[in-house]
Amino acid sequence: MTDPNFEHVIIDGSLLEGGGQILRNAVSLCVLAKKAVTIEKIRAGRPKPGLSPQHLTGLELAALISDAQLQGCIANSQQITFKPKCIKTGEFEGDAKTAGSVALLAQITVPILAFGQRASTLVLKGGTDASFAPPIDYLSEVC
Repeated sequence: MTDPNFEHVIIDGSLLEGGGQILRNAVSLCVLAKKAVTIEKIRAGRPKPGLSPQHLTGLELAALISDAQLQGCIANSQQITFKPKCIKTGEFEGDAKTAGSVALLAQITVPILAFGQRASTLVLKGGTDASFAPPIDYLSEVC
């Protein structure tokens, strides 16, 4: 990360397990902190590095909710830049268009919406019990 006094944060996505969680956390936290973020080496620790369809959907949805400028959001990209403006409220829909996990889509969007000025509706389409993701019961019963 860069100095906290800077307006732009740079994150090495290969840190720790090198998966998608650093992407989801970094984007949602940067929206709340009102800072731009560049994430490099996205999912470098995975057999198929870069953005998958569910990551694209999550990023696009987070960008819509935060009125962000989003660069590099294409399949297999290993670097994105996300510049949020403000948290919008309303009805939002995210469709993974695959069996991609709705729980992972919720991880990037719910923290942002929790800080909106008014209640919002979030409709997520995709897999509910996908591999390597929390099952939907975790979201409905634990969170």
